[in-house]
Amino acid sequence: MSGIEHKGVLIFTLIYTVITTIFLIKLNQLNDILLAGGYDQHAFELLKFHDFQPIVYFVYTLILCIAGVALIYFLGRSMFRCGEADPWEFLLLILGILIVIVFIVLLIWFIHNPIFQAILVVLCVGGVGVAALSSK
Repeated sequence: MSGIEHKGVLIFTLIYTVITTIFLIKLNQLNDILLAGGYDQHAFELLKFHDFQPIVYFVYTLILCIAGVALIYFLGRSMFRCGEADPWEFLLLILGILIVIVFIVLLIWFIHNPIFQAILVVLCVGGVGVAALSSK
């Protein structure tokens, strides 16, 4: 099998890494602003911050996590197909999988505090409200 597929997947991994790194820096800056402003104590205010910017970041985080899982799939598939490939390509594929896993964990970690917590609070309050209205 040709190494073209391996190189393509590795190039997509590099692109994913650059995009995710930039996004994580911006997400960290948003988290710092939200925590410094005390928004973490008021879930609704946090989510409304700058025209619902935290919700947009949450959606982008979901997209990047889904893209990361898909990338892990393609890296793994490429890794299992490289029977006659160069050992360095095989190691690069393994390294690519590890890097993408680390970025997915970082995305979850950075979105968890405080944005995801606020989304959970709003969903719980909304769920209780819907349950109270539907029980009548």
